[in-house]
Amino acid sequence: MSEHRIPPATISRYRRGVLRRDVMVMVFAFLAIFTVALSQGASIIILLFIILMITLVTASRVARSARAIDQDLGDYAIELEDDRLTRMPSLTLMREQVTAIEERRGGGLAVWGPERKTMIPVPEMIEGYADVRRRLADWKPIEKKDR
Repeated sequence: MSEHRIPPATISRYRRGVLRRDVMVMVFAFLAIFTVALSQGASIIILLFIILMITLVTASRVARSARAIDQDLGDYAIELEDDRLTRMPSLTLMREQVTAIEERRGGGLAVWGPERKTMIPVPEMIEGYADVRRRLADWKPIEKKDR
């Protein structure tokens, strides 16, 4: 049995990248709105209101994203045994139940069970991903997917 988790440093790096992207999108939105408002002769009060609103939306989005990333990835763990894959704490697929293993374009694997709604994701950022991928490839051929 081997347990695999996402290392805290990897989660932190991922969180910084997502938050940086969110802030950049909001800065772009601010600049676009500010430019249009300025070209239309908006008053300084309206421009200050725009700055305040975009700052609040950005701060809220950044806090929500950081919380979601920490919650979703911080507790993520899988256990791989010779005959079973478990997404901790409660979703287990036996080796004979696995119908397909797909490698996703964004990275990582999707291990599908007998019903298409039963799937265990194996993110590329887990510790020992190469070993997990190699072991799962012994179960079923890994198909490349573009989605």
